[in-house]
Amino acid sequence: DGEVYDSFDYPIADRDKIDAMRAEFDKVVDKIVSTIDPGDSEYEKELAIHDYLTENVSYDKSLIRLDSEARYPKLGCRIYGALVDKKTICTGYTHAFQYLCYQVGINSGRVYGERHVWNSVKIDGEWYQVDVTWDDPFDENGNDGCQNHRYFNLTTSRMNESHPACTDTFYEIFVVPDCTATENAYKGAEVGRLDDEDAEAVGSIVAGIFIFIFVVVGKTNEKRKAKCDRQ
Repeated sequence: DGEVYDSFDYPIADRDKIDAMRAEFDKVVDKIVSTIDPGDSEYEKELAIHDYLTENVSYDKSLIRLDSEARYPKLGCRIYGALVDKKTICTGYTHAFQYLCYQVGINSGRVYGERHVWNSVKIDGEWYQVDVTWDDPFDENGNDGCQNHRYFNLTTSRMNESHPACTDTFYEIFVVPDCTATENAYKGAEVGRLDDEDAEAVGSIVAGIFIFIFVVVGKTNEKRKAKCDRQ
């Protein structure tokens, strides 16, 4: 029926706890959606969702230290962790963005890369790619506060420069539209798309965990320097 549900890491017998969590989740979603004007354009609604997540959710670095079997049952990896606990990793950011878009009538999907996931989104009839996780980095001291729009509504080719979609046959079940439009790229004062001289994406393995480190170097303002550890 198009509705998105998230699984909770609790025994099914604990029905009261699950119901209470679902009620809290729905309350948070309703509050977020209530701040978005129904009369806004699709671009404005999408931007509001993106900015809510980058401003209110933090990347949970503790989860990336766990192996996959221990990590992914955790609520922090899911939409509940993102919207209720406000700490998550890329899966939670992506599911939350998609779910909130659905709530305001915007079509959104998921794009899977090598140990990372982000979103596709359909705005004014055209598809774009957006990576909320990489738009919510933490600085070299592990602090939040360097949110940006560098990965907001990019074309497929532009996103592929830093982290392309996975070509493994397992992911063929996830249809990723070819995103070529640029009309709804970020319209703010900052540069919304990544300049080659501004940043580089580096893949590394640390203690058996694959982590993407994205280093943003501002040309005109050294205070904007940020190192972003990501899956």
